[in-house]
Formats: sequence, C-alpha cells, structure tokens
Amino acid sequence: MRKPANPASASSRSEASACGARNTASGFSVRGTNTPHPVIAGLVHDVQLSDGSKSGRVRVDWKKADDAVIYIVETAPDSTDPSEFSIAGVTTSLHKDIGDYTPGTKVWVRVTALGREEAGPASEPVSIIVR
Repeated sequence: MRKPANPASASSRSEASACGARNTASGFSVRGTNTPHPVIAGLVHDVQLSDGSKSGRVRVDWKKADDAVIYIVETAPDSTDPSEFSIAGVTTSLHKDIGDYTPGTKVWVRVTALGREEAGPASEPVSIIVR
C-alpha cells in the first residue's frame, strides 16, 4: 500500500525555497547563509629595529596586527620609493632577524601582516644604521 504524500513537507519545501520564507512544518524561519567578508589583516604597529644576532644583522620587532596569520618583512635603501622594497623575511612570530648587511649601511624596514585572504597595509618604514 502506498503512503499518501505529506502535505506539510511539500508545503515546507516550497515555502523554504522562497527568499525569507517560513518553514511551516518546524515553525522556524529559513534564512540564506551570510556571505563571509574577506579577512584582511590590520596594520602592523610599533616596528622597532635593533642590532641583530651578529654584525651586519638587524632584529625587527613589532606588535601583533589584528587577524594576522603571517608577517612579511621588507627592506629598502630608501623609504621614499615603495618599489625599492624587497622581501627580507617571512615569519609567523612577532620578530625577525634579517640581513647580511655591510656595517654602516642605512636600511629602511617595513612590515606587512597577511590575513587568511588578504594583506593589510604596510607599516610606516623605520630605519637603522647597521652595526
């Protein structure tokens, strides 16, 4: 013997397929899923430079950026030309020892945080004379 169709479930399916519909069988509203916003890392603050672990090295420290997953440390001989910056290191920590510079060289450093999907803005460049 064949079961009769359940009119409540047919009604629920048709109502649930419409936007803002109400599922009459359960009494709950049916909502579409929210589209997640891209996770963009925040700005890196308080970049500090000091002598590195040995001559010609620079230690870079900074404070955690919001939603950061990884950090990119970039260096340049001049801070006024953004195209001069190149990657000196990548890390998941809040510090990085970089370089193999000639002592007496001036180096500009900036740090960029990467979120799960997009990079945040680069920090303000700071400089040090390498020892």
